Amino acid sequence: MNKLKKFVVTLVLLALAAGIPGQASAEMIDDVVLGTEKGKVVVTIKLAGPVQYLRHFPRKQGQMLEIYYNILADTGSRDQWQDYETHKSPPSTAIPGFTVTTRDQNTQPRLVIQFVRPVEFSVRGGKNNRSIVIIIQPEKFPDGLPELPEIEPEGLDSGGVPASADAATASQAKALMIKGRDALLFFDFAAATQVFDELLRLPSNKYTQESQEWLGVAYEGANQPEQAKASYEQYLKRYARGAGVARVKERLARLPAIQPVQAAEAARPAVQAPVAAVVPAPALTPPLAAEPKESAARKPEPIKAVDTTPLPPVLVVPVPGVIQPAVDAPALPSSQVEETNKQAGALMAKGQEALQSNDYGVAIASFNKLLLLPPNKYTQDAQEWVGVARERAGQKFKAKLEYESYLKSYTSGEGVARVKGRLAKLSGAQPEQVAAKPESPKERTGTQTVKYGSLSVYYYHGASRTDTTTVVGGVTTPSTLTLVDQSLLLTSVNMGVRSRSNEYDNRLVFQDTFSKNFIAGQASSNKLSAAYFDFKNKVHNYSGRIGRQAPVGGGILGRFDGAVAGYGFLPKWHANVVGGRLVDFSAGSKPVFYGASLDMGTFNESWGGSLYLINQKIDGISDRKAVGADMRYFDSGKNVFATLDYDTSFSVVNMALLQGTVQGGNGTSYNFLVDHRKTPSISTRNALNGAATPSVNTLLQAGWTVAGLKELAKLRTATANLAQVGASRQIKENWMLGSDIKVSNITGMPASGADPLLEGVVAATPGTGTEWALTAQLIGSSLFSSSDVSVLSVSASTSQLIKGQSLLVSNHSVLREKWMVDASLRLYRQNDNLGGKQTITTPMLKVSYQAKDRLSLEAEGGFEITGTTPANAPYAKTTRKFFSLGMRGDF
Repeated sequence: MNKLKKFVVTLVLLALAAGIPGQASAEMIDDVVLGTEKGKVVVTIKLAGPVQYLRHFPRKQGQMLEIYYNILADTGSRDQWQDYETHKSPPSTAIPGFTVTTRDQNTQPRLVIQFVRPVEFSVRGGKNNRSIVIIIQPEKFPDGLPELPEIEPEGLDSGGVPASADAATASQAKALMIKGRDALLFFDFAAATQVFDELLRLPSNKYTQESQEWLGVAYEGANQPEQAKASYEQYLKRYARGAGVARVKERLARLPAIQPVQAAEAARPAVQAPVAAVVPAPALTPPLAAEPKESAARKPEPIKAVDTTPLPPVLVVPVPGVIQPAVDAPALPSSQVEETNKQAGALMAKGQEALQSNDYGVAIASFNKLLLLPPNKYTQDAQEWVGVARERAGQKFKAKLEYESYLKSYTSGEGVARVKGRLAKLSGAQPEQVAAKPESPKERTGTQTVKYGSLSVYYYHGASRTDTTTVVGGVTTPSTLTLVDQSLLLTSVNMGVRSRSNEYDNRLVFQDTFSKNFIAGQASSNKLSAAYFDFKNKVHNYSGRIGRQAPVGGGILGRFDGAVAGYGFLPKWHANVVGGRLVDFSAGSKPVFYGASLDMGTFNESWGGSLYLINQKIDGISDRKAVGADMRYFDSGKNVFATLDYDTSFSVVNMALLQGTVQGGNGTSYNFLVDHRKTPSISTRNALNGAATPSVNTLLQAGWTVAGLKELAKLRTATANLAQVGASRQIKENWMLGSDIKVSNITGMPASGADPLLEGVVAATPGTGTEWALTAQLIGSSLFSSSDVSVLSVSASTSQLIKGQSLLVSNHSVLREKWMVDASLRLYRQNDNLGGKQTITTPMLKVSYQAKDRLSLEAEGGFEITGTTPANAPYAKTTRKFFSLGMRGDF
């Protein structure tokens, strides 16, 4: 029934995506998602367009964070990005809640992140140029879960733990410790117990002692006190000193009393031999979920029958270069022996680990796969293990059949006595009418469903007054024009449902904005920015998304309606296919496309990239054919991204880009950008720029050929070049200085077209020439209150057409916890090459009040005074007053 409901909701959203008219919304923020990285929370802010991360302030910690970036040149979208677009953080118990708000998108773009309380963080560009990543130090666990031990830095003594492990073991142990802590951080206790158990199977190393404690903590979180007690007692039996001894004693004392028979069972780990007896190969590490968990994992179903019959020993999984003891097995051709034993060893390890975590479905499936292989050194033990797995799953009758099959096939060996003992206890078992434990390939334990969303309603009003003078016959005559230029009610809805478990992670997302226009002659509009179903299977490594969505690379140049599907066929290789229709255009022909891409990495912990092919058509003819490649390099101190897009239809480089940031010493960071691209992106539909018709098909019917349209498109496409370098430095605890210098030019376009009623007549456009721009920013905090950020920004630009200077002063303050105030003043002045002048003065004030935890009220007001003195015309002054009122509710 739940699946049916989800399917119905999905169909409704997709119907909305296809049926609601109007241009796609120009919202910059596409999504905000949480993840983990080396024990910290990773917030990824996914953006709808390509950007370049510049700097952030404050540098390390605070309650408010401002991130500055550049919006890169147009790649297909014709929208203007919105200011004050706000997204709420996904639910999480590991970090405080926060909001992300866009500011000054058309001048100095930034994101303002407001946390509920101060946090520690770092910021960097994402793995592509459509995201920004915030890495946050998590808070302590909620009350009831003990404080966790820390992972000690390399080279420090870890409480008497021997450091005899070789480098490979130490590296594997550290990786498992981080992975286990990430799982425990988000309350994925099943995954945590699995990882720490695997770490304990490694040769003794610097993390062995800590992992024994962590294993107990994970069992506590999973509400398995008997297993936790056994882990803690094992810890105290092995270790007499170290920081964890006192903690473990305290935890052990807090555990609820365990009945004697349960304690006996807990003291004997279900499928674990002495810790040092097993050395699994690194490749056997199971896939773990790395997503936030809002609550503890579901308590595993208790074992149906408690017995004291010994379990079969855990076999040593073969490791290359290690000689294993000989085990009798039917002869195989020499070319198959090694491969068969390798596959069998992997399945044996997987089954044992699943059984240890009470994941009976996976355990049974693994042992059955092993038994289907040609006879090998694990076959006899697997026949016993599958019986144990079925017995633990409550499938007593099937377990009885497995044991009987064992005794028919084998008459010698240590397992014979054990199997006879178990069979004797099951002699009265009857066929189950309903299996107590389903034999699914993967048991869905710890499923979590989160619903979230927001509704905002804002009214915008603007009125302008323009004063001019005219001179007729020597008589000066003043004139005034007053009009209401904006009266708009904007309603935005953002809803999402996310369901995830150890196996899958699925989402439904809906984002829509309706603009009700009250000015006569101006139409209302609806803008749907997202309506999609996103699914991901973490076990079988496939994923997909269907509906209206923002592009995430692969050569797609705009928001689209369509589907994306991907499959990870190797650990570091992921293939994707995509198809859909672009929707970022208000009217006329809409291109359709299909493509494929291959994602690679991450290699050597830092390198990755992708290759793609895309074919785009418009009204039945070719619009764009491109091949491309992305490359990325990222680590804690550097982030570099490069892309190349080549259009094979036009035989031109559509885009070549290199950008990155480098963290230097003493709080200094550097950024750079080199960008060469066609503007707008080269395509056949560029022939419509300046045309009287919005349809390519109309031009074709009028006699235009495909070759002619391509030539016209070339004439109406310019080339833009940009190079920029910048630096930021923390000059004091609460001050940062940043500066950027850039040089750019846009080529001119010749005159084109002959029929003003068809393809249009476009006059020649001169190139901009070389334009230089220099910007300096001084950013400070705690100037007027304990929680504020102030910005002083000065910029100057010069080109053959215009010279301009601007000054921006702004302050964002939090007053009395529930009140926020934003004040700004912008001054701009320019002179053109003909002798004209223009000045703009814009003061603004915005006040926000958090009425309730999930309800905020906002009011903003200001005015803009523009003075214009053309070279051969009288002075004109325009005064525009504006205000907005609104509310936002989160649910």
